[in-house]
Amino acid sequence: MTRRYHKAGAAFKLFLWIAVIVSLGIALLVYFKLCLDWWIAYLIGLNCATIGIYLYDKAAAGREMLRVPEKVLHGMALFGGSPAALVSQAAFRHKTIKQSFRRWFWGIIVLQIVIIGTCVYLTRNGR
Repeated sequence: MTRRYHKAGAAFKLFLWIAVIVSLGIALLVYFKLCLDWWIAYLIGLNCATIGIYLYDKAAAGREMLRVPEKVLHGMALFGGSPAALVSQAAFRHKTIKQSFRRWFWGIIVLQIVIIGTCVYLTRNGR
């Protein structure tokens, strides 16, 4: 049992680092080459990396390949990759059946809508 947990922890670290490095690389490229605002470059980088991670995990499903932990997929959605995660789930037909994954994913979407709505409300009311 400890071997399984060790493998899961190693997979989490591996895919977390891959997500961070790819997101940052794309974001920096977009920021410097296209001269976009930093937050737009960040979102583009993160969403591109999210699509790549979902595509890899779909390819790994059912094979003897290392899978992306759900915590990484949820983390990418939580920090701004939810549009790409939603598109990837539909396009690749991946992570669309497992109810526990879906509940967490839609909880993240609702949380983001509440946060964005609150920010818009506070900004428009001069606070």
